[in-house]
Amino acid sequence: MDQSKHSRWLAPAADIVMKFSTTNEAGATVIASNLSVDKSRVYRWMYAKDVRGTGGLIPAEYHRPILNAAKERNIALSADDIIGAYCGSLAN
Repeated sequence: MDQSKHSRWLAPAADIVMKFSTTNEAGATVIASNLSVDKSRVYRWMYAKDVRGTGGLIPAEYHRPILNAAKERNIALSADDIIGAYCGSLAN
């Protein structure tokens, strides 16, 4: 993996995607498969808005399915992990 590219990924989406990574599959691929979307959509969550990303924020329609997938895989993930950034961005 290109570390310079990874360093440009934005939280919290990047942190959540990394939690789904395995030795055999990238986290974006795992999440995309669970959501029945193309992995490019998941990668967009980690990109800045100026490059057509979401600025690290995961769209609300995917919060519950991601939490369910994490639970099925015994991945420690809470709603605060996903929405904490939203709350912080609203305060600014």
